[in-house]
Parts: sequence; C-alpha cells; structure tokens
Amino acid sequence: MDKQMTDQAGKETGGRKDAISTGIVFVVIGAALLIAQAVELGSVLFLLIAAVMLMLGVIRRSEGWFIPGGILAGLGVGVLLVEESNLAFTFDEGAVFLLALAVGFALITALTALFVQKRVLWPLIPAVLLALVGGGIMAGGMALQVLEFVGRYWPIGFILVGLYVIGRAAMSRRAA
Repeated sequence: MDKQMTDQAGKETGGRKDAISTGIVFVVIGAALLIAQAVELGSVLFLLIAAVMLMLGVIRRSEGWFIPGGILAGLGVGVLLVEESNLAFTFDEGAVFLLALAVGFALITALTALFVQKRVLWPLIPAVLLALVGGGIMAGGMALQVLEFVGRYWPIGFILVGLYVIGRAAMSRRAA
C-alpha cells in the first residue's frame, strides 16, 4: 500500500514538473517573440530559445528538451554566422549554415551522453549527412560532382535495401 502511494505521489510530482517546464518554455518563447517585435533580436532569438530548452534538458535530465534545443542551437548559430559575421563572405553561406546545423544535431548526442542515462545516437545520422553536404559544398570541385551524383542516384539505395529485405524474408521462409 505504501509503495503504491509513493508511486502515485511520484507520478503526480513528475507531471507537475513537466507542466512547469512546459509552461516556462512557452513563457520564454512568448516573451522572446514579443520582445523581437520591438527590438531587433535577429538570429539571437533562436539561440535564446535554444538556451532555455538546453537548460531545461540539463535540469530535468531529459533528452526531450535536448532534441529541439540542439536543433535550434544549430539553426541559431547558422543564422548568426550567415547574417552577422564575415565568415559567409569567405565561405559559401549554405555550407556554413549546413555545418552549423550539423553541430546542433551532434550536440544532442553529446548532451544526452553527459546528462541523461540513455545515450541518443540517431542525431548523428543527420549530423553526418549535413556535415558531408556542407563540407562538400565548401570544398567545391570534385566534392560538388560527388554530391551531384549522390543527389541524382540516392534512390537506388532504397531499391537495394528493399531487395535485401525481400531476399531475407524469402530465405527465412524457405528455412522454416
């Protein structure tokens, strides 16, 4: 009976914490959007919202906050580098933006490894893809030709995976 009451109290406390965290995010986003109408926040707006989400992820030790926080951090850094720095004059703007977004996705994996019991690896897939495309654009030359080739023929990968799945299913049916 005591364990059941303790479990119920824990669920209620957790639900209340979730509601408070969600409420804080809405208040900060709303305030930032309202301030952005009066003051030129530009690219910093993404970073402010990302910072709140990342802080909530650290406080709550929940990967649920790190995912949008990491993506928004990557977007914010990308917009900041393209809009506010001379880096975009030195390198292709699209490449700089894609590389910053790749870092944002990689940040999700890094932060969940540091602050959450569960390691989240799936963000490394878009991080690597974005970094390859951004790096290819930045490198130019042969890398751009490879990107064009992959961009044209990547659906063949789906066909090959489909044929592999069909083949495995046929082989397992035969073995049964």
